[in-house]
Amino acid sequence: MNDSILDKLDAIEIAPERGKHISTGPTVSILKDGFIGLNRATFEGMGNPEALVLLKAQYGDSAYMILRPAKKTERNAITFTRPQGGRYRINARNSLRYFDHVDRNESYRYPVVELGSDGRAVIELTGDKEKVSRNR
Repeated sequence: MNDSILDKLDAIEIAPERGKHISTGPTVSILKDGFIGLNRATFEGMGNPEALVLLKAQYGDSAYMILRPAKKTERNAITFTRPQGGRYRINARNSLRYFDHVDRNESYRYPVVELGSDGRAVIELTGDKEKVSRNR
């Protein structure tokens, strides 16, 4: 028998080249230390907010996090730490415990699936993500 394993495989995917990232556009990183980081494209696309409110959403089997721009004085608003080298971070340690699909043992980068005209950024927690081992 000359059955090839290649004939039996259901799906074959190309592995991304080392050093290539999940997205070169707007991304949100959820870090295991409880911080959420926005890249410059996300921060500016949201209108350079002074704070964020995190919203939890579900659609079918998909879980989402919505990051809504807010004023510092707004209830449940989380203010940004000082920007360092174009990094924009909030300490979301307490808020993240309400999100079932956030792995608190690893850090991940998620592509923004929608950046609304009102400044809201949406990431799919059950969708594509890239393990973060260091800052880019």
